[in-house]
Amino acid sequence: MRKLIALVLTCMMLLSFAACTPTAQEPAAEATESAAAPAEAAEAPEAAASEPVSLTFWYWADTPEQSALMQSIVEEYNATNGKNITITAEENAWNGGAYVEDMYVAVAGGGGPDISTFRFSGASMYYNGGYLCNLTDYVNQWEGKSTISDSIWNAISQSTATEGEYYCMPWTYETLYVYYRPSMFAELGIEVPKTYEEFMAAIQKCTRDTNGDGVTDVYGLALRGPGGQESWYYFLNANGATFDDLTSPEAIKGMEAFKSIYTNGWAPATAPSDGYSEIMAEFKSGAAAMVIHHVGSHKGMIETFGDDVAAFTLPNSEAGYQWDALTDTDLIVLSSTKNPEACFDFATFMSNGKGQEMWFEGTGKSDMNTTITAREDFQNNPFLQVCLEGMDHAGTFPFTPYASEFISTTWAQTTQQILLGEISVEDGMATYQKALFGE
Repeated sequence: MRKLIALVLTCMMLLSFAACTPTAQEPAAEATESAAAPAEAAEAPEAAASEPVSLTFWYWADTPEQSALMQSIVEEYNATNGKNITITAEENAWNGGAYVEDMYVAVAGGGGPDISTFRFSGASMYYNGGYLCNLTDYVNQWEGKSTISDSIWNAISQSTATEGEYYCMPWTYETLYVYYRPSMFAELGIEVPKTYEEFMAAIQKCTRDTNGDGVTDVYGLALRGPGGQESWYYFLNANGATFDDLTSPEAIKGMEAFKSIYTNGWAPATAPSDGYSEIMAEFKSGAAAMVIHHVGSHKGMIETFGDDVAAFTLPNSEAGYQWDALTDTDLIVLSSTKNPEACFDFATFMSNGKGQEMWFEGTGKSDMNTTITAREDFQNNPFLQVCLEGMDHAGTFPFTPYASEFISTTWAQTTQQILLGEISVEDGMATYQKALFGE
């Protein structure tokens, strides 16, 4: 995939887009006189569209219910925008993160959408390829900008290494936390873990053979393979590791701890290949005592368990290390669109308009804008409060050109090999380092 993307990128450098300001690095901008400098933002819309405008919107969804909700949101926008803008929403599979790379190839080939849901992990790759509209002027003139925290805008800017410029729009942000069953904790005499060490001890204690047949039937943690890179890094950081060097002794120690959850039998045997659906099923069936996820799943948890489900933030280590993942879903406007103004109008509807409200009411997920956080149903939701608690120490994966492929391919494959003992921890960490940083 990396070779394919590199080839596409090389070809892309020879092109310029007339509809939206290109975002390629300086050498690429010099390839054509018509290409604008990356620092130039697209001009803000002067007026609502008078001629009919049709846009294609790509998105992924975790469940059929979420997909149906997204279609309803788009229908609401089409019926109410009053600007002759019609959005056609097309669902595409997330596919462990390959969504970002698949769309990259589609856009490079002259296809793809006008606007799409997105992840920070792909921002550097798309920016370097010239595929992102510079939304800075739009954002700075948008009255809704102030409802979204400076920290989020800073993260958006950092994702493309363009201080004060914005190539994404906010959609949803969550932090990870741990779901658990209060009744199970009470039965075993377990207090809610306040430290990483207590969390690991709880995982071990919750692993049980409840019927005495010699076979474990309740595992301490539903450990995620594909798509589990954010929770994986929590275990590394709790042992003192940083992204600066994934081959350090601290990183190796953290990986050994992560692996031990599997090799000690504290997680299901299927963990190396378990994705989102599998870990949710394990927790809801009672086969796992805990699972790491975010507010996107809390409504389903309540439907399954009623009052017998709660959550706690990923705890700090006794040495003071604490990290949580800022799990993002953003919106991008592709530079190939002929209607960036209309795309931005739809993006504002999604960021802090009716679309944001509908998504929050249907899923519990939001971009944490002040209109949403001030709602009584937000303030009274304990899962959302745990999510906010995690924001104090949340971070992201490094914004490198290789981050998307690392997440979608390398991490899952390498982690599976480590857990199954096919490669050593040391060799696996070296693979991570090379794949994420190109070293």
